[in-house]
Amino acid sequence: MVLPFRIVVATLGWLALSIQYWIAMTGVAGPAPLARTINFFSYFTIQSNLAVALAMTLPWLAPQSALGKFFLRPSVRTAIATYIIFVAVIFDLLLRHSRQLEGLSLATDTLLHYVIPVLFVID
Repeated sequence: MVLPFRIVVATLGWLALSIQYWIAMTGVAGPAPLARTINFFSYFTIQSNLAVALAMTLPWLAPQSALGKFFLRPSVRTAIATYIIFVAVIFDLLLRHSRQLEGLSLATDTLLHYVIPVLFVID
């Protein structure tokens, strides 16, 4: 049961990150793509969700690799859980009402700030 759950969470994580990156790159005119990419990866939400996606992917995709073993360590998973819980709590308490989203932006925002944190903690 653990493997299918991790595959689903990893898929949701990669999907949400990919869509959020696409939104960042195709939004209103602004800085060059390199600057948008640097800005995208500067958010703690993105960094934490990337860590979750890796922690949910590598242990089943490459369990015997050094990275697969690294992301299975209890200390690493606890650190990632702490980061992603911090993302969810801070977003909910301080940032949730700072903008009005709809459609795909709302869906990915919900995945990155609420769904994936809860699913990772369950794991």
